[in-house]
Amino acid sequence: MVRRFPGSVSTIIAQRAAMYAKGRVIVAFMLFLVLPLWRISAIPAFSGTRFFLNCVVFAACLPALFVLAWRGGSARLRITAVDILTAAFYALYIIASALSDNRELSFIELSAGVFTMALYVYFRMIMEEPSGGEFIARLSFFAALAVLGLSLWGLAQYFLEFDVPRGLKLLFKTHHFPVVASMGNPNFLAEYIVLFSPPALCFLSSKRSPIPLVAGALIMALAVFLTYSRLSWFAMALVLFLMLAARRGDARRRFAAAIVVTALVTGAFFAYHEHTGSTRSNRVMQSFDLSGKNPLSERRIIYRAGLAMLGDAGAFGMGPGMFGYRYLDYQGRALRADAAILAGGLPVDLDHAHNDIIETGVELGHIAMAVFIIMIGAGAAFGARSLARPREEDLRGGLSLVPIVFIPFCLWSFPFHLPFGRMILLLSLAFIASRSRGLHTGAVRLRAVAPLIAILLAAFMIVDARYALSVWHYGRGLSYFSRDFEKSLEHFKRGVECYPYNGYNYFSTGALLLNRGRREGTDFLEESMKYLDSSTTYLYLARGARDHGRMEEAALWYRYLLFVRPDIRKAREEYREIIDGDDEK
Repeated sequence: MVRRFPGSVSTIIAQRAAMYAKGRVIVAFMLFLVLPLWRISAIPAFSGTRFFLNCVVFAACLPALFVLAWRGGSARLRITAVDILTAAFYALYIIASALSDNRELSFIELSAGVFTMALYVYFRMIMEEPSGGEFIARLSFFAALAVLGLSLWGLAQYFLEFDVPRGLKLLFKTHHFPVVASMGNPNFLAEYIVLFSPPALCFLSSKRSPIPLVAGALIMALAVFLTYSRLSWFAMALVLFLMLAARRGDARRRFAAAIVVTALVTGAFFAYHEHTGSTRSNRVMQSFDLSGKNPLSERRIIYRAGLAMLGDAGAFGMGPGMFGYRYLDYQGRALRADAAILAGGLPVDLDHAHNDIIETGVELGHIAMAVFIIMIGAGAAFGARSLARPREEDLRGGLSLVPIVFIPFCLWSFPFHLPFGRMILLLSLAFIASRSRGLHTGAVRLRAVAPLIAILLAAFMIVDARYALSVWHYGRGLSYFSRDFEKSLEHFKRGVECYPYNGYNYFSTGALLLNRGRREGTDFLEESMKYLDSSTTYLYLARGARDHGRMEEAALWYRYLLFVRPDIRKAREEYREIIDGDDEK
């Protein structure tokens, strides 16, 4: 009898799992379970995750396109308002890339836009099929697995005191943060959990027993609670109350129980840490202090600089990826315009605006910003209407509620520029479009359209693979930077060969050569400035000129560095040494 028990349990689990292992399950599995485990470990941020997402989209779309081309015939499209808004937004994405002052820099951002648009079309086609409801159910299942798995990892990281990886300490300056539930970076983990919680909680609420929903909500909320992202705490509460309002009957009682238990446990947890003097308690309280200081103060500078950039962006923007390329100069202007901001703020090097609306307007232009706002607003309006007049098909998977939750993150962070955030938003918009009224257009000849789309995706995939390989060489070069000059230099040069528009490889080559006292390192640093704008580049250029006796040139670089980053004390000291040296002469 004892021997039979494990076998019978495994049989039951296998039978239930088999329900979700049909059809396009590999896409659901990759997007919702494997993708979030692709950890961010090096600059450029999100490049590995984005490349993996593009691979999944390419692998899913290419066979479908070949089948359509083989079968031939024609298909009638049903176009909705959400489809038109999404298509208009990505059309403006292409226009902004074509008009960019730095097309090489904008191209890799454009490739991400092409693949996410293909993902939207893929989801849209599936949800139009009779089996669309089954696909949504499988997505919810894998979303629940991913969210609960990441939440448990974050809790283990906190309770067992795993620290943030070294590469992320350097990238996000998290070396001074206490150990928190992070999975690489606390904000990214918390945002992923919250944005994907509607489909995850929807799946858990479909069970007859209230235990899966209550336990799942508690695990997810506690993992979010143990980060320093207060916005995520608010958004998590918003999700729970939206789900409560959307449910009926027994499901509403289960959600009410989940909210009460979550509030009691997290409240007790906070009270315990506030009134005890343990080491871990100090770490939690320190994370609260940090969340109340740095992010709030630095956004005064970020938003002032971002709004100034928005004013200069024009109808079609500066180009995808150009916010980070142009930010430092605008930050310097904002600091000089109001000295009080510098006194209470924290200047930083940024590649995102921490506000999707501002960043969209800067990079893609004022027209695209308006379309983006209307697109998110249309999704949120559909979700609100679903709450007011609930229908089971509208609330299936919780996807209609995602745009409502997306809005606070969109205003305070950059979820649309995270691969995870953009994916869940497009999935929800595709779901909303499939449930909206539309117009039936004329027939489209599949053998004419499918091969062209396949060739386009293949071309972008080749370029994206070269860029990903360039980033990989950059990471390998960094690993040898301080211990093997030849290997490090070889990787950086191979990175340039793979994708000559990745500024990080030029920058690292220049820094490596200057550390050896070789003057040609300056040439590589100046080349990197075509694709990368970083205060570290200016510091290396200033030091390189100083070390080779070009004091006037060094002083120029130091002055500009202190213009954009007056908080770098070492640069100020080194510049003072040059000025004092000139005075002595």
